[in-house]
Amino acid sequence: MRYYSVLCTIAGLLPLVVITVLSFLAKDFILFENYISDLGVSNYAVVFNSSLVIAAILIVPFILHLGKGYNYLKPVFFLAALAVAGVGIFPSLDPVHWYVSAAFFILAFLTILLAGIKIRSKPSGAISIFLALLCFAGLLVFNPFIETLQVYAIGIWIAAAGLLSKRVFGKKG
Repeated sequence: MRYYSVLCTIAGLLPLVVITVLSFLAKDFILFENYISDLGVSNYAVVFNSSLVIAAILIVPFILHLGKGYNYLKPVFFLAALAVAGVGIFPSLDPVHWYVSAAFFILAFLTILLAGIKIRSKPSGAISIFLALLCFAGLLVFNPFIETLQVYAIGIWIAAAGLLSKRVFGKKG
């Protein structure tokens, strides 16, 4: 496995591990009942916010190494990474937070959808399209429960992209 695939897998899993661990440690946070961004202003804010910024940095080499057939995906994926870093830099009490958070969700779902359309003939393509459409629909009834499902879906998809990158996102002319 190439280094950028490993970094992508870590980038997908790191925030999920941090969220899961902090949901047990933070006394004033209940997973599925609180918005995940509440961790960004908790006693563990530095850990949570840093994990988002680190994940954004770790994903960049993967984005840069996507094959030529995925050039259209690179800017959207990069902007999603930039937006998740913004969520870590601008915690939920900051007025900018809503904008970077909304941008992250929309751009992440768009990344998943566009990647799925490109690889639609593979099972992972159909799964990606379904996941993206389901996540977009979830925005209509956005609440802490839906947000948690969406965040875990995005993280797992990113980790899977790293693990499957040679077979799915391989460099082709």
